Amino acid sequence: MKDAQARTLTFIPRVEFLGRQEACRNKAREAGFDALVVVGGPFYDRPGDLAYLSGHYPPFPSVNFHGDYRGLGFGIFVLPVSGKNILISDTQVWRPEYVVADEVRPSRNLPATFRTTLKDLGLTSSRLGFVGMEVTPYSLVRELTQGVAASVEPADAIVRAMRRKKSDNETTLLRQAAQVAEIGIGAALAAVAPGKTEAEVCGEGVRAGLAAGADFIRYLRVLSGPFGGWPHRWPPATDRMLEEGETVCMDYIGAVAGYQFDILRTAIVGQPTEPSGRLVELAAEATSASIRACGPGVPVRDVVRAADTVIGAGGFLEHRARFTGHGIGLDTVEAPFIMAESDEVLAVGDVICLEPGILIRDVQGARFEYEVVITETGAEMLGVAPSPG
Repeated sequence: MKDAQARTLTFIPRVEFLGRQEACRNKAREAGFDALVVVGGPFYDRPGDLAYLSGHYPPFPSVNFHGDYRGLGFGIFVLPVSGKNILISDTQVWRPEYVVADEVRPSRNLPATFRTTLKDLGLTSSRLGFVGMEVTPYSLVRELTQGVAASVEPADAIVRAMRRKKSDNETTLLRQAAQVAEIGIGAALAAVAPGKTEAEVCGEGVRAGLAAGADFIRYLRVLSGPFGGWPHRWPPATDRMLEEGETVCMDYIGAVAGYQFDILRTAIVGQPTEPSGRLVELAAEATSASIRACGPGVPVRDVVRAADTVIGAGGFLEHRARFTGHGIGLDTVEAPFIMAESDEVLAVGDVICLEPGILIRDVQGARFEYEVVITETGAEMLGVAPSPG
């Protein structure tokens, strides 16, 4: 699998990046901008907009501003509507074999280099569309725009709309990521046994995922017994010992070649009890129902309704998980959000994670999450067929 990872790292060809850049130039021009300023965070936390257009993943964690070190953990891609583009990297160790930019300017002081870059590109008094405003800390936005005569306006929608529809290459990478995730979660499931700790189960899953080719594992959340009824918890895994008959919910998130995976499985420790067995069966069927409901032109709320119908028939509607799913790609959570109040409609090229479930706070829970791509004829699984395990 390590060889498979090496092949996928260059799977998105340079020509596809150039096509993305040109499409963004055109959309920016139509919106009246002179350039887009695209900011992305560290490789493990919201790099998507930056990575989508430049192929760059900032390798350093975001840190406090200190002296001349300002903006570490972020990268900035300046994309004029005409002329050369420039990537500002927070470190010298960017990957030239992956990055697609006309020029790269390494810097430990991103705001200062950004202002110089605007001057060099003749953009000091221009109208700039800012992509990644919600990702960028206020201190960095403030210093980027300090003393700059150019107007800066949010322009996330330009890039986010393009990112939602996945190309064939992206879908292939997401499929490979999901397959790696299945290996990791399979190891975690195999480790579930009475007397094992959450941390031991987590360790097996993380080890297997990395060995299978994951870039990194953001976390493997292992929530056992009464914590299984929680949607999330810190820390993700503890030294709590698993007990016979209880459920264990495992949420597994990471990436392969920059593209994310996010799957969730529920196991029963040892022999199931009547309540735990029934809960797991209902949760698995709810996810299957939501997958069957997917297709191009289908309202998101109909997907939620399909899962809720199963859960309601089992008598657990008041305990339904409030978040039924989300898109995934270069970031773990992208549009569309699969929620009952959504007015969005599924479209060809959407890749989504579906994770309805039953969460009885401080008692137990059961949830299954699978990834699917919306096709012309319906929905295709990216991992394996859903099963209660």
